[in-house]
Amino acid sequence: MLRLVEFVQFEVIVCRAELADHFDLTINLFLAAVRQAKDNAALARWFLALPGVSPPRIAEWNRFAASLGAKGYPGYLTLQLAKWLFYPKSVSTPVGSIFEAIDQDER
Repeated sequence: MLRLVEFVQFEVIVCRAELADHFDLTINLFLAAVRQAKDNAALARWFLALPGVSPPRIAEWNRFAASLGAKGYPGYLTLQLAKWLFYPKSVSTPVGSIFEAIDQDER
């Protein structure tokens, strides 16, 4: 679950449609929940209560999401452009995906 919550910071810029389609929710509903959640735990509780969410769907998303921003996958071009503003460490030390950029940024 942590991957999805961490992804919120970059999700607004790239791959919103993939996230919304995967869990059968609208992007407006998702963004409203992010804005209204007091913390990550509250957002996680809201998310886990959705009818389109189940442990197998989360596992499937986590496998897919790990490739977001990688060459040949959704978000590649956006990551190449956005990293200059949001993930400058990845300019000098390249990463292979959005999650790698987030992980690198947090170190």
